Amino acid sequence: MAQSLENRMTDIEYIIAHLPDDLNARFAGVDVKIATIRETQLLHTQRFTTIERKIDQLDLRMVGVESRMDGLDGRMAGLDDRMVGLEGRMDRLESRIDGLDAKIDTIRDALESKIDTIRDMLENKIDAIRDTLENKIDLILNRLPGT
Repeated sequence: MAQSLENRMTDIEYIIAHLPDDLNARFAGVDVKIATIRETQLLHTQRFTTIERKIDQLDLRMVGVESRMDGLDGRMAGLDDRMVGLEGRMDRLESRIDGLDAKIDTIRDALESKIDTIRDMLENKIDAIRDTLENKIDLILNRLPGT
């Protein structure tokens, strides 16, 4: 039994003596894998940092865009108010134009009536002058000898 215990002790000493080499051999690939993982992690961290920086820049640009949009909203509201005012002015102008159209129609009707009256008077005068001239011509022709 002492021999067996001694053999076991020798085996344990052997195992303990070779344990660092065994562990080094067993975990040799782990250091390479950890280094690869750390490089990948660093690369992703840099990418995320770049993405976060770009997101921050976009946020700043969006603040500027929102500010400009607010300004445009104000300008649009002002333009809407001006359009309402212009529509009112246009309505008043249309009303005045309608009134002027009515006045023009009245004046046109009056002028047409006066023109008709003058035309009738001139026709009557021309007829009277023609009759007078015909009568005078007849008188002159009647006084001529041999007629």
